[in-house]
Amino acid sequence: MAKRDTLWTCVGITKHETPDGSKVVEKVRCGVDLTSRIKSAQSKSYVKSKGVKLIEKRTDFISLPEPMLRLEALKFALSAPEFKDPSDQALIQDQIDTREPKAPRVKKEVKVKVTKKQALSLDSIKSRSKRKVSADDVLAAVDQTTE
Repeated sequence: MAKRDTLWTCVGITKHETPDGSKVVEKVRCGVDLTSRIKSAQSKSYVKSKGVKLIEKRTDFISLPEPMLRLEALKFALSAPEFKDPSDQALIQDQIDTREPKAPRVKKEVKVKVTKKQALSLDSIKSRSKRKVSADDVLAAVDQTTE
């Protein structure tokens, strides 16, 4: 597997079909050397890591104007006239979306207003009440909820 800081000189799309025709795989691929990348992609059949033999159906590569990182190469391929087909555009855009760095989570700060603690007393608790409530008011409210 290539390192994240590898500079690529070519980018392209390959399409493989399994010998029984049950599966078609399209991939965006990058390479360091255009010639060797095309030769390896065009070999009649080769064995993938899972042992499935794939037969090459399509090999389209372009040279990059300068060595680029993978994400830059994908963005360049997105604008290349060789890959203007909507299915090619969708395939390349999917690769860009999976490789685009995600925005870091923003930690939200909660500000708490700190006040001096007052000594709790019956007078301080009574002073918090904004309206005067009598025992009759409480009894009347209880009677209304039980009816």
